Amino acid sequence: IPGHIISGIKRAGTMNPVFLFDEIDKMGNDYRGDPASAMLEVLDPEQNNAFYDNFVEHEFDLSKVLFIATANTTSTISPALLDRMELINVSGYIIEEKVEIARRHLLPKELKNHGLGTDAIKVSKKLFEYMIENYTHESGVRELDKTLAKLVRVIARKVAIGDAYNKTLTVKDIEDILGVPRYIKDKYQGNEFAGVVTGLAWTAVGGEILFVETSLSKGKGNLTLTGNLGDVMKESAVIAMEYIKSHSDLLQLNPEIFEKWNVHIHVPEGAIPKDGPSAGVTMA
Repeated sequence: IPGHIISGIKRAGTMNPVFLFDEIDKMGNDYRGDPASAMLEVLDPEQNNAFYDNFVEHEFDLSKVLFIATANTTSTISPALLDRMELINVSGYIIEEKVEIARRHLLPKELKNHGLGTDAIKVSKKLFEYMIENYTHESGVRELDKTLAKLVRVIARKVAIGDAYNKTLTVKDIEDILGVPRYIKDKYQGNEFAGVVTGLAWTAVGGEILFVETSLSKGKGNLTLTGNLGDVMKESAVIAMEYIKSHSDLLQLNPEIFEKWNVHIHVPEGAIPKDGPSAGVTMA
């Protein structure tokens, strides 16, 4: 909004307020202007003591203001703007933390919202874990809160119409109410199969394990890569192949093998883009 920062300082009634820009990664540019470029001047301590607001048409000293910005991901923030900020990474919750948040805060809140007493249902820690792993896919707890709300609504309806229900919930009760599990996570299987290796992947919703699969077929020594891989991962596969070729003596391989066999590398879940510099050793 034009003139928003100056009007915010006016509302705060002080020259050194704290400004919070929530979700600065959502700031885009279109035909109406480019606020991300304007933010360069606002957030740069070298030049914001003479910030000129084109809307108010007035020069103003912003050097005493403390700006805090939040973002879900830094990848959509322009590099120039990111360079003017100090980054504080706040990692997502681990499963044990989510269980405690759900147990101590989310479930009591939803029970209260739906007019139920604290003893209306009992959910064990193991059951919270089951719900988190099978019905949510996030780094925070927003989806977990919605899932618990859905669960409590069904129980509230049963209480209202006088239906009997099991107060101590079980996995079967959860599946009856929430349906079949929505997210099936890959389970670690070990590396006892030739040509299948487990790697670790970073995603915006937390860590995942990733299987990298290879197969051989008779041919002319071509390398095929599938699974929607980014440029860096493609390069990792090529480097891995070149490493094996150049160290064939060390690995006791006959160099002629490479001319008679095609190698196919596949990373499952082909529709999901995958990239990163840490897949090199897994590929090799």
